[in-house]
Amino acid sequence: GADIVLTMLSDTDAVIGAMSGENGALATMAGPAVWLQMSTIGEEGTERCARLAQERGIGFLDAPVLGTKGPAEQGALVVMASGPESLRPEQQVQVLGEVLGRDLRFQAQTDEQARAEMSAGMPAEYVDAFFSFYVDRTLDESAVLPTVEEITGTAPRTFREWARAHRDAFS
Repeated sequence: GADIVLTMLSDTDAVIGAMSGENGALATMAGPAVWLQMSTIGEEGTERCARLAQERGIGFLDAPVLGTKGPAEQGALVVMASGPESLRPEQQVQVLGEVLGRDLRFQAQTDEQARAEMSAGMPAEYVDAFFSFYVDRTLDESAVLPTVEEITGTAPRTFREWARAHRDAFS
């Protein structure tokens, strides 16, 4: 059976269809297996998937991705999974500057600039959902969750630890 199954599909029904039933991926999983759910399916869809995993005794990690075809082809999708701390982008830049010994500055785009840039490569409904989630704050993903450690048995690294380990990549 499979130890790890990753789903990255278009919607909740596609994910549930691929995972459930006698021919679904969950039927091949047992024991300490993990379902890494990377589809952007919203809170209700994620809860449905988590219940399925729980019914089968399978570990479940929700880590949706942001990005379109271009970033996917470049290996530059953003994976949204919780680490041991919640940092805003400006805090990440500050930590990175400290680790690199460089003077880095965070300059946020205006909402109008971000909307125009996103609209150039993303369907309007995705752009609207992004602004609903992150500007209007209908979705709060700043909570620090214990999921990574619960699933892997290892505490996740802090952003500072990650930056130190990857310092050479920023040279």
